[in-house]
Parts: sequence; C-alpha cells; structure tokens
Amino acid sequence: MTIQLDERCVQMVSGAGTWGGLHRHRCTRKAIKDGFCKQHHPDTEKARREEADRQQRERMAYEARHRERQAVALLTSLGYTITAPAGRETP
Repeated sequence: MTIQLDERCVQMVSGAGTWGGLHRHRCTRKAIKDGFCKQHHPDTEKARREEADRQQRERMAYEARHRERQAVALLTSLGYTITAPAGRETP
C-alpha cells in the first residue's frame, strides 16, 4: 500500500545504514494528527522525553546513593567513624 505524499508525516528523518545520517527524507508513515504520525507528533515526543528524563533522574539518584554507600563502607573498613549530618541517616 502506497501512502500519498500529502498523507505522509511531515517530520524529516535521517536514513538508516552507514551513510544514512547524511541524507534526510520525509517520514514514510501515515499522518494521523496535525500532519504528524503517532511517533513524531510533538505531544508523543514530549511524553517520551519526559519519561526518559524521569528515568535518568532516578538512575542518577540511585548511583549517587550507591557511591555514598561504597565510600562509607570503605571508610568504615579503614577504621573511620562515620556520623551522618543532621537530618540524614548513615547509608
């Protein structure tokens, strides 16, 4: 099934393959809302970006807690006494 040019998504995308990044072409999917396909619609892209940002924040917070626990474990193993600042627990 061939989609007519005026029915296609208006987003310009990069091609696939070794040299694909050098050549841009129009998305081949059918436009469903405001001239965009579901993947390239600004609302969908915004939601996807927000979800990725949330996951990144969670990952960074986890890694910071993990590094802090590792530092406390190392210092404790070396004989240092660790006390938590006011309002925080020792990991």
